[in-house]
Amino acid sequence: MKRLLLLGIALMALLLSGCKKNDVKPGDAVSDYYAFIDQMKESPKTYMIHSYSTIHTNPEEYASQTTASIKGNNEPNGLSINEFHLNFPAYFYNQDGDVSFGDTINHMNSLYGKKYNLKFETDYLNAKSDESIANPSGQLYIPELLYPVSYENLTADEKITVGSTIRWNKDDKNKNGILINLAYFPSTQSDLQNRIYFPEYIRKGKIVSDDGEYTFEQSDFAGFPPNADIDFTIERINHTTFQDERGDNCTFVSIDKTGAGFTISIEE
Repeated sequence: MKRLLLLGIALMALLLSGCKKNDVKPGDAVSDYYAFIDQMKESPKTYMIHSYSTIHTNPEEYASQTTASIKGNNEPNGLSINEFHLNFPAYFYNQDGDVSFGDTINHMNSLYGKKYNLKFETDYLNAKSDESIANPSGQLYIPELLYPVSYENLTADEKITVGSTIRWNKDDKNKNGILINLAYFPSTQSDLQNRIYFPEYIRKGKIVSDDGEYTFEQSDFAGFPPNADIDFTIERINHTTFQDERGDNCTFVSIDKTGAGFTISIEE
């Protein structure tokens, strides 16, 4: 648990310092999908609910990391989401960025798939899905968790190829679509030839509609070496930036990501 806590803080620190939204290419659509990164950098207060799973994760095993930040050496403000109260007393202060980060891990499955009204109280952010906040400062839809996810129409030796299909539970309320990421890491390749002749990291991203399936095309694998081991992730991300009672910006982000690893089978 402590290791996950530190990973969550490290992720937030990376987002607010060195990560750039245009690290994922090609296309402005993919860059816009990560627009929350720039907004988080500019907001004195941020919240991020992050869930990561694999295609083998069962719903009861899902855990969400909630990370909060605040400008200065201070404990981040708490978060109350449908009476689920989160506080961040064990925070980490980044002196270089003059930002404090706190993190907590909880099972929060029932909070997904709802639209929340947001409003800051004295020392915490209040988020309610029952419309009991009459004059909200902002709103955010937290999409459904990605479950189940499957990869179908593989080759006889279980490789991904043109015509293979990824399927997931569609979310009609998610208007941001699904981001499909493909990542190649030279150091993890089982094919020694790929390590030698393709020594550079490769990453490609594509936005598709959240309608429950996508079939891979030849262009999706362009630039990858044949027989490459690829990390696949699909992501639902939604975010908003609004002002608190002091007029300061606050950015709230929801990220749900499911990963898998396959070898691709393409012609040279």
